[in-house]
Amino acid sequence: MVPSPNLTSDSGSILTRSCYSQEVSYEDSNSTNPLIAFGSGGNWGYGPENGPDKWPNTCHFGQYQSPISIDTKQLVPKNVAALQFGNYNTIFTINGEHVGTNVLFTGFSDIKDKAPYIYGGGLPGKYLLNQFHFHWSKHFNNGSEHVVNSVQYPVEIHMVHIREDLTLEQAYNVTDGVAVLGIFGDFGNESKALEAITPHFGKLITKGDKAKLSISPNTMLPRNVTVFYNYEGSLTTPGCFETVDWLIFHEPVSITPAQLEALRKIELSGKPAANIRFANLKLSTLRPFRAEQ
Repeated sequence: MVPSPNLTSDSGSILTRSCYSQEVSYEDSNSTNPLIAFGSGGNWGYGPENGPDKWPNTCHFGQYQSPISIDTKQLVPKNVAALQFGNYNTIFTINGEHVGTNVLFTGFSDIKDKAPYIYGGGLPGKYLLNQFHFHWSKHFNNGSEHVVNSVQYPVEIHMVHIREDLTLEQAYNVTDGVAVLGIFGDFGNESKALEAITPHFGKLITKGDKAKLSISPNTMLPRNVTVFYNYEGSLTTPGCFETVDWLIFHEPVSITPAQLEALRKIELSGKPAANIRFANLKLSTLRPFRAEQ
């Protein structure tokens, strides 16, 4: 298993990087389609010709880009209200769709008053779950986008939430419009986090593939949701809008090697997802570079 970072903060606290306030515009991106920012289109990818070092504008020149390399020795414990979860125990029938650059799981917000949501934890409001997706690598166990004390995990889950008073499009133009829960996946004896999803990966191998499945969002959360890294950053795909509150849990969820292998069979941009390499490492911002084979 990946060693856990050495934390000294008390339960109920978060580790936070300094915040900022900034308005952004769709003019920072080469696309005005908000779904493209979540990986459903556009002329970008993870190969040598269209990878992160070629992504335009904000992705390359932004000051608050994600993911980041987290050094826990440089973070400051901060007491905040407990992070709260609503409707996370409900079982939802959702849609999985291969959009080329990733597989997105959506449909939670179709019934707004029953959608899963989060609040507290330093967030300025209530956020509704919009979708979730995964990040992994093809050959090695270093698939997470965020790095903690120079350590990567095999998998990283992103649960993307939109502030309840905003549309999806508006959320990208407003500071704190988006809140993303980042959850690391590490090898262990249990497999509950991906148990309901893994059987459907085989139906979502190539672009355009779709599947329906039932899941309770709570199953993907770690046992300890009181300690997490919080910082203000961006989406990790074009247009890299700098309007995201990141909450990255310290404790990973347990996955099995078989579940990771099922993920690895998914083809991204027409080829199997290759190993993550790194480019554009500058200051505290880590841009991942995933080359195609």
